[in-house]
Amino acid sequence: MMKKEQLKIGGASGFWGDADRSTYQLLQTGRLDVIVYDYFAEINMSIMTRANARI
Repeated sequence: MMKKEQLKIGGASGFWGDADRSTYQLLQTGRLDVIVYDYFAEINMSIMTRANARI
């Protein structure tokens, strides 16, 4: 039986209000092979548009 290699993936997000230290925290573990970012552009754009409309 062949041993499968493990790929260690960390996930960071770019949603409005998320911690800005997430990448730093993930990198500090030293145990990741890949970091994946998920930017919720549609939600962010609507929140930013609403915030700008209040100004």
